Amino acid sequence: MPDAVLVLDLYAEEPVLGEHRLLREAAVSFGRPMVYPADHSELDPVLARRPDLHSRQFWVLHFPFDLEPPKPNRRYEAATITITFDDDGVIALDIMPMQPDEEADIRGIGRNVIAWDLHPADAEAGLRPRSRVMQVVLDAPADATDFHGALGATLTVARIRGAWARKLAASQTPRRFLLTVDGNFTTEPSR
Repeated sequence: MPDAVLVLDLYAEEPVLGEHRLLREAAVSFGRPMVYPADHSELDPVLARRPDLHSRQFWVLHFPFDLEPPKPNRRYEAATITITFDDDGVIALDIMPMQPDEEADIRGIGRNVIAWDLHPADAEAGLRPRSRVMQVVLDAPADATDFHGALGATLTVARIRGAWARKLAASQTPRRFLLTVDGNFTTEPSR
């Protein structure tokens, strides 16, 4: 993704000269996210009965990302992408699944931590390095004008031929971000 707004380098622990060192194994790049008000007609009708409806705003968040192509002789068996919102009042109401040729275990409805665990429908093929979009409906305070949070990622990397079978590559620290409701996205220093 050449115009990535954020790249998470993923590292795996490897033995090097008798010591364990972190070596870069892969990366996940994120495109510019979009956020826009949810149309109330698209939401679950049960929400209309909420007594706090006047103090809430509902947003649709689209967060595009790409997996870097795997190194030669490797494939990705699984990926987990995580978004954590700093404000406990910002929670996921609904999380949309991924593409039909992938299986996704989705976690985080009703919470401020959202995760997509992706697995290929065909384990031998692995996850393809292509564009995907995480989509989530957020429930936020009515006066929210921005969303502070962090992105994290892990990949299970399998060797097609060779000595080791699989290893986990992970971002070392989640990358902090600020997304405003008018669409501005910036990264922030880690805390």
